[in-house]
Amino acid sequence: MKILHLLYGWRPARGGIITYVGDLVQVQRQNNQVAVMIITPDPSRFPRTFAEDGVNYFVPELPVNQLFTGDPALDYNHPVLEEKLLEAVKNIAPDVVHIHSIAGISSRLIPLCEKKGIRTVVCLPDYIVVCPRMDLFYQEQAYCHAAGECCPECLGTKYKHEDYKKRLQENIANYNQATRIIGISKFSTNLLLQFGLDQKKCVILPNGIAADWFKKPAKSLGSDKLKLVHISSCAPKKGVFLLVQALKGLPQAVKDSVELEIHGARSIMQEKLTALAAGDERIRVFPPYPREAVGEILGAADLAVLPSLWWEPFGLTVLESFTMGLPVIGSRQSGMSETITHGYNGYLIDTIDVSELQGLIVKLVQDRGLLEELKQNVRKTPVKTMDGLAKELQAIYEAITF
Repeated sequence: MKILHLLYGWRPARGGIITYVGDLVQVQRQNNQVAVMIITPDPSRFPRTFAEDGVNYFVPELPVNQLFTGDPALDYNHPVLEEKLLEAVKNIAPDVVHIHSIAGISSRLIPLCEKKGIRTVVCLPDYIVVCPRMDLFYQEQAYCHAAGECCPECLGTKYKHEDYKKRLQENIANYNQATRIIGISKFSTNLLLQFGLDQKKCVILPNGIAADWFKKPAKSLGSDKLKLVHISSCAPKKGVFLLVQALKGLPQAVKDSVELEIHGARSIMQEKLTALAAGDERIRVFPPYPREAVGEILGAADLAVLPSLWWEPFGLTVLESFTMGLPVIGSRQSGMSETITHGYNGYLIDTIDVSELQGLIVKLVQDRGLLEELKQNVRKTPVKTMDGLAKELQAIYEAITF
């Protein structure tokens, strides 16, 4: 079978979608012809075509000045872009096009492919179908309960409410033309079904990971302290500022028994987080990490803390942490609630309540037997691999093309 993956951006840039697709194609190429089409505002970074590890990559020549203009209408009706992308897809002649995000493209590519007899599978890794910010997180401060209603205020643009309402409606209509729609958690998919996605076309396929990346021995630091780790892009919506505040506000009796490492902060965020830590030696902030370092980073900790403030659709770091034997404290209002079993392999918290997070940290400092029990339960928790996910996707591809 000939499979074409379409997404925005590629390595060395980082991100959940790039990591996911990069791992997935390495499994799929074993039994399929696999190609990846990379949408980028800087095509000069890549050759037009190149091959790597048995996968063919294509970088279509697009009108870069017409990407990400801010015009909501171009997200669902961009004739110039659609024509060039459709031509590129037709030249590759895939059996199925797997679209991982409409970032940088028009959602109308979906019905255009379908009309040409090319089956499409579209993913829901975020909320871009209804939210130009992708995260339904109003001004990086609060959950958005009014998608399409408050976009001009949130984005600070010249466009009107009606423009964003139409964007939402047209995107939903275009997505519903896909042969299959894949959600990565019940939580995030149910949120989007409220806007009119065709439930009959939706399939829930939680993410898997390429576990070989993480099978590295844990590093002993020779300390009796509870070692917490946070690993992410460190954007405000990841709750990293809340985590620092929680640590700084711990009761004096346990303060010196906890330390925190934050990994992934780019220069500006690193400065802000370091300033918030205010010389607290228990809190260390590190820049973005290479992929191969993930196992070592997680393996050196006792507990991962991922207090996302937005409705995070999945939380791949939970699987990464479980693979390294770490319990996880994660957000209750997210897809993590389907991976973390509260009180068994971690805890789920209401991230607007710092005291709840602090209480759990104190509890685990004072009862190391409880922490060990959580770790034992993590080791019993099955972690979905990329091989398993690839088999599920293969079944979907074959069902819609044969």
